Amino acid sequence: MIEISETKTPKPGEWWVSDRGVIAYVLGLTLDGHPAWQQKGSRLCLSDKMEFFLSCFHHEPRCTGFDWVEPVESSKTIMDCFDCGEFRGHGHVCIAEHTQQVRELTQRIGDLVQQVNERDAVIEGIRTALRQDYSV
Repeated sequence: MIEISETKTPKPGEWWVSDRGVIAYVLGLTLDGHPAWQQKGSRLCLSDKMEFFLSCFHHEPRCTGFDWVEPVESSKTIMDCFDCGEFRGHGHVCIAEHTQQVRELTQRIGDLVQQVNERDAVIEGIRTALRQDYSV
């Protein structure tokens, strides 16, 4: 049995990306059937022979424009959160952990405010003492 493999060819309105990261927007095909395309920052309509274009570019259906960046594949794992018991992906911050972090930060802010108030009281005491020394 002979398998027929069809090579994807560019169609107008598609985004193609080269191995070097050049993004091509296919405007259409020339009269000879070769892709006419444009790249970021250029007003020129470029045209390459189909074979050359296909050797440099691949169709990227996820691409949405010239500023598109290929998403990085992540190795996220699914795990059970020990604090809340929810089934979440890696990096999940459960409500219990978040609430504890907020409590700790609130306590730290309270401590800092108290330190500032104590410092202000010392400064005011020094000012008062200086005023009394000079007014005598």
